[in-house]
Parts: sequence; structure tokens; C-alpha cells
Amino acid sequence: MKLTTQELLKITTILLKFIEKGGCDVVSFSPEDSYYQVILHQDRDFGGNPPIAIGSLNDDMESLKKILSGDYAPFAGDLERLGAVFTVLGSVMTKTK
Repeated sequence: MKLTTQELLKITTILLKFIEKGGCDVVSFSPEDSYYQVILHQDRDFGGNPPIAIGSLNDDMESLKKILSGDYAPFAGDLERLGAVFTVLGSVMTKTK
């Protein structure tokens, strides 16, 4: 399966418009939703008990905002940060609906 970057951009735009239509135009999280568990890529072996790391949405969003300000050059790991924000946002929206 392949997706082009243009397809990803269109999908992201459609989903963000869907969120805005639902009345959400600012993304923020309660303290209990601000942390998430993740298995780091280098620890994914599907054969054992990989260590679980803790991520912080506050840290992720702070780093992502630095990209907008031009104070920070983006790198591939920022996609994981954005993915974490979208993952928790989807979870929060699902349990509130």
C-alpha cells in the first residue's frame, strides 16, 4: 500500500476540517490525557516484551510549535510527535462523543 504526500495532505485537511466542524478549533489536553505510552521504533521486535516509554504531549506540541516559529528545523521524528498528538486527540474525541 502506498500513499503520496499529496494524498496525506488531503486526508489531514479533511480530518482537521471534520474536527473543526465538531466545534474544536484549539487542541489542548487535560493532565490525565497529556502523557502516553509508546514502544520506541528501535525496541519493536514483535517477539518479546519491549520496554514501554512515556511520551508527553506538552513536550511534543512545544517542539512542533517551534517549527512554525522558524526556531527549529523539522526532522522525521516530528512526524511521530504529530502522530502522537493525533492519536490522543482521536482517543479523547472518541470517548467524549
